[in-house]
Amino acid sequence: MIDIWVSLAPTENSDTIVQRILDRYAHVSGSELQYARDAHQRPVVRGCNDLRISVSHTKGALLVALGARCRLGIDIELVGDRGLRNLWHHALTGAELDDLERHECVRRNEVFLGYWTRKEALLKAAGVGLAVEPRLIELPPSRSSPHPISVPETLGRAGDWSIVELDLSGYAAAVAVEMPEPQVPFSLIPDVET
Repeated sequence: MIDIWVSLAPTENSDTIVQRILDRYAHVSGSELQYARDAHQRPVVRGCNDLRISVSHTKGALLVALGARCRLGIDIELVGDRGLRNLWHHALTGAELDDLERHECVRRNEVFLGYWTRKEALLKAAGVGLAVEPRLIELPPSRSSPHPISVPETLGRAGDWSIVELDLSGYAAAVAVEMPEPQVPFSLIPDVET
């Protein structure tokens, strides 16, 4: 089971929204689920050891991914005209930079954020965050394959991971799951506040 919850233009505190989502799962676990953070400030679910959670937010959007018995990570970024060029060489491999350069100048921030959110989702899923340099992960061009081309040894085998880009207008978003099968069952739910 993997569910993705989307809240666009959230009107509540993100922790409150996440807890409201978890309240919907209480019947599944048979106990109260509590949203918390571990010693490293990573999101966790108390009350069900098998349930994993990842949370990401940016201006105007919140994403929450929940999965049973699998490592997962999610990331979202607002696509806009902002100075990201200084991050390109820090985050992308040579092949990824070549792919980026093939796009029109006006689309390069969007393409970069596609790579960035996929890498960030994978690093969150592996539990290492930016302790591992993003350029050590090599990804295929957008939407060509759900599997990384290569990952550093600390992340395990590239083929054990699937990274799926989410279609949200105006945003780059992705979820990474430690499952080798690309058909990961996602449920996009447009509003958790009603």
